[in-house]
Amino acid sequence: MIKPSQLLLANAGLALTLVGAAYGRATEHRPPKERDFLRQTATDFRKWSYVDVPLTANEESQLKPDATLVRRFRSPKGPIVELAVISGHKKRTVHTPAFCMAGGGWETLAQRDHVVLVKGRQIPAVQAVLMKDGRRQVMTYFFTDGEFNTRSLPEYQWDQLRKRVRGKSTLGALVRIIVPFQVDEQQQAAAQLGAAFAEATLPEVLEKLRSVRVAS
Repeated sequence: MIKPSQLLLANAGLALTLVGAAYGRATEHRPPKERDFLRQTATDFRKWSYVDVPLTANEESQLKPDATLVRRFRSPKGPIVELAVISGHKKRTVHTPAFCMAGGGWETLAQRDHVVLVKGRQIPAVQAVLMKDGRRQVMTYFFTDGEFNTRSLPEYQWDQLRKRVRGKSTLGALVRIIVPFQVDEQQQAAAQLGAAFAEATLPEVLEKLRSVRVAS
């Protein structure tokens, strides 16, 4: 027989769950106060030129981001680096880039756990080598809200869920860096270029994500 005290605890737990779920739904449907906040983010790198690349209409429809930054840098001597930051408060916005790349015809040749250094902070990331039609690239990515960083999408989603239950902002982002290269001998140099690029540009990106999330 169930004791009255046990029934009371069960009802209390159910009530807390329902309240948490309500907070979670309210938080997920609360966009950040500052819209399209990544557009003016400073990302200078070695005085390279760059162009901003908009998402396609299909990408906008699928991801519904609050802010994006897709910026392609070019060295006067030829090398290219692409930075992509896809940010939003909805669960559908932040995604694993490997899935999208595979859909675009890119084959993953190798993948490993990686660490990105940003102002002395060790940020866990994934680094992969991809190939398509003879072209190759080193892709490095991680998930972040400006303070919490992880290479694991499930871990990121779990952290976001806990924030939703506590009524906190769940604004976060996928951060991705791509460095193309031509032959195997250039792969290490491409990875080193990506590391230098991350250290130079990501402090501003992470701080912007953090500040907008805290203010929302």
